[in-house]
Amino acid sequence: QKHEIINSDITIGADGVNSQVRAFIQFGQNTSHSQKLADWEYKQIHLSKEIGDTLKLHSDLMNAWTRKNAITVAFPNLDGSYAAMLILPKDQEKGFNSLKMKSKIANFIKMQFPDLLPALPEITAALLTNPTGHFVTVKTSPWYYKDSIAIVGDAAHGFFPFYGQGMSAGFADALKIVELLDKYGENWGKIFSKYQEDGKENTDVLAYLSKQIFTRYTRQTKAD
Repeated sequence: QKHEIINSDITIGADGVNSQVRAFIQFGQNTSHSQKLADWEYKQIHLSKEIGDTLKLHSDLMNAWTRKNAITVAFPNLDGSYAAMLILPKDQEKGFNSLKMKSKIANFIKMQFPDLLPALPEITAALLTNPTGHFVTVKTSPWYYKDSIAIVGDAAHGFFPFYGQGMSAGFADALKIVELLDKYGENWGKIFSKYQEDGKENTDVLAYLSKQIFTRYTRQTKAD
């Protein structure tokens, strides 16, 4: 792997929940940090507009199918396609380890989500090739080191994607820094301090609400 050293006065890390920039911020100063994974995991599935039309999916709402030990959700995209996820518990018998053959995937969809059978080829391809994702809640402080390094987006505040505000929160971070840059010039110490002060309380609330929404899904599945 090739590494390149680039000199810079300011570094802003937008490198996700497993941020390497965050590790530099935490080094040598008091830090509060928690990173918790849910007991469920997911695989992403892309559904074309044609499949969405066949399934009669809502193009202006999140579509959800809840079962006792499985959840499928599909989010509409602007081009008419859908970004879907199959969500399963971390379990050897009920999780993704049990769905490594086409025949088992087909039987699983027939038993759990028969409405989705028209999308079986897309679902099968995704489950056999796409990586398994994890739901992570990240709460960390500080978001910056002095006047030289800061983190934005999931690196600073990762939460479950069920309240629909994860990407919006990342954009909000960038807009806040631009706003503060206009106000304070290149006083980066002031900018980074105000950026965290104004943003952390709100993102902590978003993390809580996102977890509550997901808990509602899992409670509904247990009622089946």
